[in-house]
Amino acid sequence: MDKFFRTNSSILVERLDPNFYQPRLVENDKLIKSKGWVELQSLYEASGIGNTSAVERYYSESADSIPYISGKVIKSFNIDLDGCQRISLDSHKNELTKSTIRPKDVLIIRKGDMGNACVVSSEVNEANCSSEVIYLKMKASSDPYYLVSYLNCDQGQKAFKRLGRGTIIPGVSLLDVPRLPIPKVSEFVQKYIGDKVRQAEQLRTWAKRLEQVSSFMFANALAELGYKEKKSTKIVRAKLEDRLDPAFYDEKFSLFNEFWFKSNSEPLKQFIESGSYGVLPSSNSYGKGNVRFIRATDLKNANIDPTCFNYVPEEEVADKAKVSKGDILMEIKGAISTCELAESHLAGTYINGSIFRFTPKGIDNAYLAYFLSSTIKELYCERVSVNNIISYLDLASLHELPIIRLKNDIEEFLAKNLININLAKKIAFALTRSAKTLVESLIEGQLTEQQLIRAQQALEDGDNSLDLAILSKLSAKGYAIEGTTPLFSDIDELYSLLEDAAQAEAEE
Repeated sequence: MDKFFRTNSSILVERLDPNFYQPRLVENDKLIKSKGWVELQSLYEASGIGNTSAVERYYSESADSIPYISGKVIKSFNIDLDGCQRISLDSHKNELTKSTIRPKDVLIIRKGDMGNACVVSSEVNEANCSSEVIYLKMKASSDPYYLVSYLNCDQGQKAFKRLGRGTIIPGVSLLDVPRLPIPKVSEFVQKYIGDKVRQAEQLRTWAKRLEQVSSFMFANALAELGYKEKKSTKIVRAKLEDRLDPAFYDEKFSLFNEFWFKSNSEPLKQFIESGSYGVLPSSNSYGKGNVRFIRATDLKNANIDPTCFNYVPEEEVADKAKVSKGDILMEIKGAISTCELAESHLAGTYINGSIFRFTPKGIDNAYLAYFLSSTIKELYCERVSVNNIISYLDLASLHELPIIRLKNDIEEFLAKNLININLAKKIAFALTRSAKTLVESLIEGQLTEQQLIRAQQALEDGDNSLDLAILSKLSAKGYAIEGTTPLFSDIDELYSLLEDAAQAEAEE
């Protein structure tokens, strides 16, 4: 934000807050309105703000409970349903009925991470939302997926944030939303862009189904071996090991001493060909070099978002921290829960000291990555991790981490599913990024409406050549920008995966 600036009195409206007249935001408004545009209110039938009253008394874990969506669980284009609190069905139908949301409604964060928007997906039959969220009940003639593509793009974000009021906790008033400018494009263009988000939603749904199938298969395999989940209970042990902290002897960790477990597991060190902790660059070197660098906080998205990396100078890294395709990357400090199988685009990237990198041997690396993300591994880490303030996994405990071996066909099944899950999430992210880039490129004039109209008409006639030509030139920085990394490294892989997801959906 510019601290000092002048503005022409001719552009003053009823708003007197300086943020509204920031030069870059005014210029963005002019750019959006330089072509055809409509007010947001022309696209929806009704709007509202989520529940404003205390909700804690309605929390419920019953089977028929309803997701309660706050701003924290809304990411660009998506809702983290696993991160939602849940409320009772009775409160949803009675006390909180005014904040009911349904599939195809558009949600926009109005406080906090202002402007992030998503469409309520079809997997949500009903849900409820908090006061941080504005919901829009869309007209049948409007494409909600095109709208969120605009709201999440650079120009849409600036336009929405311009509406913010307040200084300590800025927020957008529902009264300001109706007049938000939206680029007016043909129905063909709306569908072409919106379909990218719909396809991403389809891939995320497919990935979630694969995760559920894998969880079911893994749980059944463990049960056949003899595993029975035990609740946390204080116990007295006659024989102590080399740990004196009481939590180490909790009953829920007793499986690690059971015969079935010991006879079906092997220590991780047997599957490590080579490995090392990462490096710790000086704090003032971040962003100053040209070497890609992954911190533990980036690890969860490293295979999905190619822009999540930091950059450091070459002299701040070492070969021991260099990633190769197929390596396994484990978070060993903090949450010590994330584990990722390095895909090809991570090759040559370096890791920091909160990550342990190793090259597997004698085991399917995808199955090993799956197991190292399992609840069994998390239980082990919870038991042996040291330091109550910031947990970390020392090298000896890491080497002794027990890996359960299953039947070959089960390990192969879990490995294949993990690869498809990772690929689906990666392409879903690229598709939503492509939707934003398409809108940005339209507004900035890098693409024309006619190009997208022709591409959509060709797709409807069964010809994807124009779609392929456009997608192959998209990057995070725009359309046909030289020297940039394409959003899609393999377009054929995209089409193939979409066919697999569509077939799986049809078989449901």
